[in-house]
Amino acid sequence: MIGDEARRLLALRRAGVLDTEPHPVFDGLAQLARDAFGVAGAAIVFVDECRTWTKASAGAAAAPEAPRDRCLCRLVLDGEDVVVIEDLREDDVGRDSTAAELGIRFFAGAPMRSPEGAVLGAFALVDPAPRVLDGPDRARLAAFAGMAAAVVEDQKAARGVARAEALLKDVARQMPCATSGEFMTALGRCLTRALDVDFAFVSELAESSGTMKTCTLWERDRQLSAVTYDLDGTPCLEVSRGTPRVHPRGVRELFPRDAYLAELGVDSYAAVPLTDARDRPLGLLGVMHRKPLAEPEDLLALLQPLAGRVASEVERLRTERMLRRTEERGRALLEALPDAVFRIDRTGRYLDAHAGKRVHLPIPAAEFVGKNVRDVLSPEDAEACLASFARALDTREMQSQEHVVPGPDGPRDYEARIVASGPDEVICFVRDVTARKRAEERRRAMERRLLEAQKRESLGDLAGGVAHELNNMLVAVLRNANLVRGELAPESSLAARMRDLDEAAQRAGALAKQMLARSGRGHFEIRRLDFGVLLEEMRRLLHVALPRRVALHVESASALPGVQADASQMRQALLPLVTTAGAAIAEAPGAERGSGARR
Repeated sequence: MIGDEARRLLALRRAGVLDTEPHPVFDGLAQLARDAFGVAGAAIVFVDECRTWTKASAGAAAAPEAPRDRCLCRLVLDGEDVVVIEDLREDDVGRDSTAAELGIRFFAGAPMRSPEGAVLGAFALVDPAPRVLDGPDRARLAAFAGMAAAVVEDQKAARGVARAEALLKDVARQMPCATSGEFMTALGRCLTRALDVDFAFVSELAESSGTMKTCTLWERDRQLSAVTYDLDGTPCLEVSRGTPRVHPRGVRELFPRDAYLAELGVDSYAAVPLTDARDRPLGLLGVMHRKPLAEPEDLLALLQPLAGRVASEVERLRTERMLRRTEERGRALLEALPDAVFRIDRTGRYLDAHAGKRVHLPIPAAEFVGKNVRDVLSPEDAEACLASFARALDTREMQSQEHVVPGPDGPRDYEARIVASGPDEVICFVRDVTARKRAEERRRAMERRLLEAQKRESLGDLAGGVAHELNNMLVAVLRNANLVRGELAPESSLAARMRDLDEAAQRAGALAKQMLARSGRGHFEIRRLDFGVLLEEMRRLLHVALPRRVALHVESASALPGVQADASQMRQALLPLVTTAGAAIAEAPGAERGSGARR
């Protein structure tokens, strides 16, 4: 019983109603009960270890304080139900009470209980005449007592909210423009001072299931390092599931697997859950102490009003982290892209620009901002880009554009892909395609050279085949010419013609050799040549090749220097020169002289 009375008195002190001014809600309840039951008076009385405290009285005079041992309200402390004395004069306890001395004959009292079940006092009815209180009326009186107890809890909660607001104002004074992280630090410092505890902490449910990470962990006058810990085997597990928990003492013995409690030397623990706007768990707010907690329920009453504000800061922390991760991913993506990315409005003004290190631009990306495309591109390309911007905004379809931009190392080719972004803005992805263009040009040039080589090879094969067949025919011509010449007399005019035939066949054979050499099936014969001798050898052939109206005179200087050349090629070069000159002067009589003199 002594332990129960101590807990009751502790609950009464926590209620905070002793030594306080009367509350108007209590007065209203007392008056309402007096009228409802038709009695002379109604009162709300709280009972401590030696006194009674009347906080409201309607229709009956009552002292604010009175000794407990003669007050009938003490009787409700010993039972569970409503206490009714129909006639004090007929009751041994009632006969010696202060109420009997005041002429009261009827008394009824219902216990006012705290949420934990502790009796704080009595909601009492009194009347100068004996009365009977039946079952329904007893239930109604108990309901009035419950309403009075609820008012006590509301007052207690209001005081907790007031303390929480004061604490938050203290945090705000210390960190007027704090970030979420700075707010958490200031909160931890203020909590340890205001509640006189060793540790204050805010933990957030980590992304990985079953773990938490401290947003702040404050020990009296210093910030401790952030800790990530498994929830299993810790007092935080049930709190993370939405249930406030307080362990006034012996928390290490209750959770022996929690090594961190042992490391810090914690003996008591109190925490409340943090939830987001959709009532999803975010984490928890709590305090720990190396000694037992004197008033653990008061701690919860203070922590719970703080939970909403702290939860909003935890959400803010999460949002900031998500934004940072999104920005980091965006920057990494932009750095990896081989494109420059521009945000441009409908008029062609650059609003934003970004280019990775590998992107080649005529000027740094930041210098584009504020410029217009007309400042960067040629007039034709600028107008084409503005038209593409308008089409992209009007049709909401991607547009493509190619243009050339002059740069310090020469003009460069760019390819732009344009997509609408909002009603009057486009996103433009610009890629330097200079290397690709140059590679395409080199490929096309190589294809042309390959085609030409294939043509030459085909022509060479054709020329080689013709030369081979021609050479075979010339062999037959020379053989027969030699046979005919052997049967002719030297002075015969046919002998001279046969010699001309032989020389012509020799020249044709030389030409066939050149064709074979050029086709890759033969070779040139490079030797020292005397041009005077070469001209004499060609005299008769040249004479035959010239028109009849043109006379040929050859003057060859003596001791001409020799040259290294193929004789057939030299003959092939001289023959068209002489025949062309002869054709040119055929219409006008005259002579074209060729000389082998040194010049």
